[in-house]
Amino acid sequence: MSEKNKNQIINAGCASIGDGGIWFVHYVLPVLMFYDFGLKQITKTKIIPCGKSPVPWAIYAGIIVTDKKVFLFPRIVRESFVYDIETEQMRKLDTSEFSDNFFRAYNYNEFIYAMPIGKSYMLKINIITEEVEHIKRSNDLPLLKEANCLNGRNVICLTESKEELLVFELDRENWRRLKLHNGNCNGASIDYINGNMYVFDLDTQKIIEIDNHGYIKKRSSELPIKSAAIYHTPDGKVVVNSNYSGEIFYLDNNLEVVEKDDIKIPKSSLISPYLIGCWLEDKKNTFGILKSNELIVIDKLGRTFYKLQMEDIMWKNLAKKYLDQIIYEKPITENELYNIHDFLDSIRG
Repeated sequence: MSEKNKNQIINAGCASIGDGGIWFVHYVLPVLMFYDFGLKQITKTKIIPCGKSPVPWAIYAGIIVTDKKVFLFPRIVRESFVYDIETEQMRKLDTSEFSDNFFRAYNYNEFIYAMPIGKSYMLKINIITEEVEHIKRSNDLPLLKEANCLNGRNVICLTESKEELLVFELDRENWRRLKLHNGNCNGASIDYINGNMYVFDLDTQKIIEIDNHGYIKKRSSELPIKSAAIYHTPDGKVVVNSNYSGEIFYLDNNLEVVEKDDIKIPKSSLISPYLIGCWLEDKKNTFGILKSNELIVIDKLGRTFYKLQMEDIMWKNLAKKYLDQIIYEKPITENELYNIHDFLDSIRG
């Protein structure tokens, strides 16, 4: 990669493990990418032919990869898509008027469940036939925030209510309340680790621990950050990835910080004002697509960082397709962290 292109952000809004690598969608651009584990670089890019977006970030936040397909669910725009890996063709998924505001999706028993934000329904998609259903829920349940995690056959969701979580039982397709005890929770992110839920609480700016019955434990961890994504390592450590800096904290079972990474983020790059890393796992590894154009791979032996990059010709081909597609409804405000013109100038062949 040339000096001109190497500092451009290749950030991720959502990602999923595929055969031999990771499929992910850029956090700002409507671009599907594939990182090849063997070649250690991005080998495929595909423009997502979506409509205009009202804001220039988090266009897609849900992705599921099957043997031959990549399903994409939108956060901001209205169209869901299916990408055929063999034919390299992109087609719309017929979701009628129910299509925007989703955060994450889960694959269970040949169906995909796309989790809504601020909606009273979710999408259920048959992986084989691509038939779409809308699962409605009671209007008296609190609305979901854009934070959820998987615990076996249950999806645990943070809600707009500080007094309860919601649990979606995948096998029964049923919602149930999980009342909180010993306090409230204004969560920004959540993960299920070692039999407990861990939440970054915005009110206290602490990592809090909640058991399966909704009891908030006395043990917590206060970190010098305003908001964060929470995930876990293969050996059960809590990963706390700051949303406003390059700091990544690793906490043990006592919620004590045992290690820390401080990644460097380019000052003028294609990135949204709200920074966020993208985390996922397979059976042996935890992966993080970081805001520093890096892929972190964590196994039981430690952490390895790989530079996310693609060949110059791929940037140029991407530019030819992207420059013809106006995707934002409003003018973009530039600042030192978000400069779309840097990206366009760097890839304009």
